[in-house]
Amino acid sequence: MDQLAEVVKSSAAPNVAQCYPDSDINWHQWDDFFVNHFRKVPNITKMHHFEFSSSNLTGEVKCRQTVDDDWLSIDLLKTSKEVLLAAGLPPVIPAGGLSTKRQAYLYSDIRPFVPEAWKDVLCPAPLPAPEED
Repeated sequence: MDQLAEVVKSSAAPNVAQCYPDSDINWHQWDDFFVNHFRKVPNITKMHHFEFSSSNLTGEVKCRQTVDDDWLSIDLLKTSKEVLLAAGLPPVIPAGGLSTKRQAYLYSDIRPFVPEAWKDVLCPAPLPAPEED
């Protein structure tokens, strides 16, 4: 990860690499959460201007197609704010890791191009395939 951060830093003067410990990153099942608690914005792909307000936490979003259009107010919440807050975060999706086929590809095809110091970190030998039940 340090090597990638160095690449980002050296790519352009204003670029800053922001690294987080792996333990701080979780993927959640947001699809069901959004479907259950929020409405879709009609014609969202045509909208170019959005306004949200931290002082108005009612679930309202204002949007418009062009800067000259009037704002269209849309209530995004299907449920009350209390129900939304009580729902908490959706379940975490456990990381699946790399397939045995992908590990083998990295080891055989990519590893030769990786600096020696990083070969075992980036392209280790493939793990044995898990046994089928």
